[in-house]
Amino acid sequence: MATSPYLIYSDKSQLKDDSVDQYIGDHSLRLTPEQKELIEYTQTLPGKVPLMLGNINAAQFFQVLLRLMNCKRCIEVGCLTGYTTLTIALALPDDGQIVTLDVDDQYIRKDLWKRAGVDKKVRVRIKPALESLQELLEEYGENSFDFIFIDADKENYMKYYEISLKLTRPNGLIVIDNTLWCGRIFNPNDNEEGTKVVRQINEHIKNDQSIDVSFLRLGDEASGASKLSKRSKFLGRLVLWGFCARTEKNDTYTQGCYYGELCEFTISEYSLSFDPSFGQLITVNLPLFKQPFLIKLCFTLVIMMLLLG
Repeated sequence: MATSPYLIYSDKSQLKDDSVDQYIGDHSLRLTPEQKELIEYTQTLPGKVPLMLGNINAAQFFQVLLRLMNCKRCIEVGCLTGYTTLTIALALPDDGQIVTLDVDDQYIRKDLWKRAGVDKKVRVRIKPALESLQELLEEYGENSFDFIFIDADKENYMKYYEISLKLTRPNGLIVIDNTLWCGRIFNPNDNEEGTKVVRQINEHIKNDQSIDVSFLRLGDEASGASKLSKRSKFLGRLVLWGFCARTEKNDTYTQGCYYGELCEFTISEYSLSFDPSFGQLITVNLPLFKQPFLIKLCFTLVIMMLLLG
């Protein structure tokens, strides 16, 4: 069953002179020398290019998710200088791979990927992203990628999203950046194509009763979605920056949330496991209806441990 959307708003913390954001960065960011150099390099680029750098805190959070999800195969739609590419690649195992898509490689710092020792994990495809995504779908097939990050031209967001849903495996994750579009979606006089498409994809996700939705206050806004696997009681294909969980089963689920990381729990027979998803809000969906008492007790203990830190 789908839940009501959680809506939280945000902007890019590295662009704000805010003491709270500064404190969070000082007490959490663990940047490599290559990441720091890429940030500094991006800030020297002309015009509005520096503003296009993805949120640094969000990118590091991706690393946590990728490791917890044991991700091996990722796609990035929109590379720019390659900061998020580098950050994701650092979190992948030696046999992992990220395919990054862009229309040109003018600003990409492949030398820093190599210096960081992740260049063999990165594949760059320079052409319109829709063409590249379609090629990846034909080459790898559906349900073949663990994680997809969409942060490119807003005019094609709906098309990127639709192809990404096909490419992402059950219990995989899709992150969609800029779903508040720096507040432009609230301006009734802003009818540029990109703004209209961002509004469209937000409405599309909101009205899709087969998915759960959440907007997260991290980076420059967010939205997402999750499909259930037919292999188990509860597995999700997660789409984020918000995110949604598509429910395709008739089982009875209990649901709860707390202010922390968002997780999905799976109960199967006598085992209890969880898959962390994205954000500052935890949503727990599980089919407790037919579970034995000991399983319910285990679930309760796990939730208490999470809440108590």
